Amino acid sequence: RTLFFLSAKLTGGSIPQYRREEAKTHRPDVVRGIDPTTAFGGPPPLIKGRQEAVLVAIAIPIFTSQLEKSRDSVSISNLRAAYAEASTAMLTSNGKEVAKNGNVTVAAQNSGTQVVTVEKVALKGQTSGFSGLEEELAFGHAIIAGTSGANIATGGEPGDYYAQFTFTIADGSCNLSYLSKTAPTG
Repeated sequence: RTLFFLSAKLTGGSIPQYRREEAKTHRPDVVRGIDPTTAFGGPPPLIKGRQEAVLVAIAIPIFTSQLEKSRDSVSISNLRAAYAEASTAMLTSNGKEVAKNGNVTVAAQNSGTQVVTVEKVALKGQTSGFSGLEEELAFGHAIIAGTSGANIATGGEPGDYYAQFTFTIADGSCNLSYLSKTAPTG
């Protein structure tokens, strides 16, 4: 190296030119055809931009679906909380009617069932259904699955809902019998 440096100095060549020449010819790790002083190699910017566009096109739908699943998870969690609130109200009412207490109303026990309505159950989902998460609920929820009941209106409308739970006293079961933005009648 010093020989080349001295020869460059003696012949009037500049040191940067010497280093460029050395980088092109004396480095075995440099691929021929690529000048290490001007570029690092890799795809041209146009192709690189296309690759990034493809990655973004794949990532956005995945992000969106995961975001909706998280909203549905929050909705199911809120339904569980409403169920817990309804269960507590039903057990403490001793079969009697309880006028609105906070956001819970308990109807009097009638022919072995008792109906409890919980207001302001926040549902967050923006598409219909709950991404299959409703299967984890501890109570009957046929109206969520759409198999019965015309009182379901959760088709992608986030907001506060009325949830009505019907408790069967004989077997201790519970079913979500109403879920809508409008208050149940009767």
